[in-house]
Amino acid sequence: MLPGRLYFKIFLSFIGVIVIAMFMVAMLFRFTEGEKFMNRFKRFANAQVVMVRMMVESNAKADPEFGPSMKGLMDELGEAYMAKLWITDGSGMVLVKSFPGPLPSPSDLEPEEIDVHGWDEVEGYEVSKCDNDPHCIYVVIPFGGTQGVKPGTIHYFYEDSARGAHEKRFVFGLLAICFSVAILIMPVSWFITRRLNRLRRVALRIADGDLSHRADICGKDEVAKVGRALNDMADSLSRMIRGSKELTANVSHELRTPLTRIRIAEEMLRQRCGEDGAAHLDSIREDVDALDKLIGRLLDLSKLDLNEAPFTLESVDMAEMAESIVDRLRPIADHRNITMTVELPNEAMVMADGEALYTALGNVLENGVKHADPGGWLKIFMERSESGGFMLFTENAHAPLPDDELTAIFEPFRRAKGTVPDGTGLGLAIAKKIIERHDGEMTAENCDGGVRFVVELPTA
Repeated sequence: MLPGRLYFKIFLSFIGVIVIAMFMVAMLFRFTEGEKFMNRFKRFANAQVVMVRMMVESNAKADPEFGPSMKGLMDELGEAYMAKLWITDGSGMVLVKSFPGPLPSPSDLEPEEIDVHGWDEVEGYEVSKCDNDPHCIYVVIPFGGTQGVKPGTIHYFYEDSARGAHEKRFVFGLLAICFSVAILIMPVSWFITRRLNRLRRVALRIADGDLSHRADICGKDEVAKVGRALNDMADSLSRMIRGSKELTANVSHELRTPLTRIRIAEEMLRQRCGEDGAAHLDSIREDVDALDKLIGRLLDLSKLDLNEAPFTLESVDMAEMAESIVDRLRPIADHRNITMTVELPNEAMVMADGEALYTALGNVLENGVKHADPGGWLKIFMERSESGGFMLFTENAHAPLPDDELTAIFEPFRRAKGTVPDGTGLGLAIAKKIIERHDGEMTAENCDGGVRFVVELPTA
């Protein structure tokens, strides 16, 4: 599974915090320990300048012509400082140098004077960068003019041959630290988002109607609190929905009593009135039968919702059951001039409650007959599913349904738009719940010139 957006947000947030923290540490070092180091280094450099000046002046007294002894001193200083050193007189003529060959180029010897960490404040010498090159330093140290030593200038020219390799190593070190921290942050981000993804899956299952599912709570942190709140919400919803279903079942059951009394009164009136009020009494009987049928279906639906109708599973021939229902529906199809095409296998054994499955298949096939266009067609056939079970297809001539109605028609009291309201709107809802109680699946989809219902059940 690919990491989600929250994972990358946490990951990038950690990286941002680490980068900012490293920058702040670098600035803290620069203005605390770094500043102390630069001050100590400036004092050391000033001492070095004084020492070099004294050594040159002392040697100039013993060797005023700047002969071999001065040459040896310059060679030793050049080797010690790993730089080019030379001495010029007041006119700028070179008296001695520590290196063979020509002097550095004029552009190197005429730098723009800048303040390098305040070094120009040190009395006795000047420091500049060569053409603003951070890897090149040019230092001018005046000497002489007292005690019989002619005035002159000591020139110090240092050029970093590594061209800042140490700085690059430092930058690469910082990048390596950031990369290592990023690697360590990945499992932390995954650990946080994994628990949130579990809660998301639990919420989706509850949203799909599985109100018995609960989140596994681990720990006492904020994620665990969200999980407990989700479980509490599911408990509340479950109690509310169960209470509503129990109310529906109880009301439906109580309605049966007045209907029974109405039916008895109708029989008594029919005996007294004879044929004079037979038409009105027939109308009353039809309404009572319709109400009784509606209440019966409501009770069936409530029992399925409350799991109060335990199923007795046995090996059932689904094909034989469908054939029996088709024979019962043929008169209705003939009356509506509907052409029926039935292709069923000789045997399709599934594990099911026979009475409940007969009700479900009857509702599906009856729906196909009733809602097919008059003078249209109805196709009923079966196939093997990929899982090894059986799939019953019911296709009828009907205008295509919108995608939202293809799922809404399985809800209680929902009918497709444009259909004649001669049913209760509970048949498909009951059929779907029965099929799902058998670990099966029931769906609806548009097909070529009609609507197709698919019932899939596992094999026996």
